[in-house]
Amino acid sequence: MYGKFARANGCRSSTVTSRRVRTSRSRCTGTRSRRAQTPAQSGTPEAALRAWVALFVELLVTKHGLAGALHADKAGSDALHTYFVDRLVPVCGSLLEAALESVDTAAPVEAHNLLKGIGNLCIGAADDARYEAEALVQLLVSGVLARGAR
Repeated sequence: MYGKFARANGCRSSTVTSRRVRTSRSRCTGTRSRRAQTPAQSGTPEAALRAWVALFVELLVTKHGLAGALHADKAGSDALHTYFVDRLVPVCGSLLEAALESVDTAAPVEAHNLLKGIGNLCIGAADDARYEAEALVQLLVSGVLARGAR
């Protein structure tokens, strides 16, 4: 149902390969190899945002060494960061806007700030098996969606 909107905003199921969905999520959630719902499979805008955010958390936690490996090459690191920001912020913004509209609330935060907050919550998740970054990120999303409803 909502998959058409998600696909139109860069959340095609082809970008979420079966390998990605089946990867071990033990570092960020404490669970093993569960099938995650993709944004394109979501039935509501909120569910699509939450699914996309979960995949973003997985990317941040499982690719934690990427920034360190590129750190020596400042130009390459900056280019990669710009590449991700240019592509992820608009997609997150579209999903956030749709989710906020579905719960009839105004945006308390811009997509760029939401992604920065998510990134900060993911720091250290790869090094501490007890740290559940995804659970904290989903609480953040709940707060963002509920904030305007008060």
